[in-house]
Amino acid sequence: MIIGIDIGSTTTKIVGLEDGEQFAMLTVKAFDPVTSAAGALGKFLIENKVPISRVESIALTGAGATKIEDNIFDIRTEKVPEVQSIGFGGTYLSKRCNGLIANIGTGTALVDVSDRGVVHVGGTGVGGGTIVGLAKKIINVSDYDRINELARHGRL
Repeated sequence: MIIGIDIGSTTTKIVGLEDGEQFAMLTVKAFDPVTSAAGALGKFLIENKVPISRVESIALTGAGATKIEDNIFDIRTEKVPEVQSIGFGGTYLSKRCNGLIANIGTGTALVDVSDRGVVHVGGTGVGGGTIVGLAKKIINVSDYDRINELARHGRL
């Protein structure tokens, strides 16, 4: 099994791939990148009843990946540039070879995947993190699912 961990500014995402297929995925929140990565891995293994011995390697990406210097729990750990992760992950999930991937996180990045390669073409600082920050200040709610629920049932 290969584990991918994206240590973002607000959320850490983890996915397991086995035989080229997605095994499971989950998210965790922690403010320290090392705690977030280790916690995500532990939670993933426990919730999916996967022994740590099945993990062949870990691929890290995201802003917090720079804070991790060595292997995690003696498992071969490598860093993957975030733009490549967005491009390859987006095409994998969409089952397409080419496309324009919009990665909506704290901000929004646009990544083009084509025969020329994977290229960051632009983006904005506005994304899910902006919505959560505004909601926390305005209505004192910072849970994204709760914000969505309020928005669905609210009135302009």
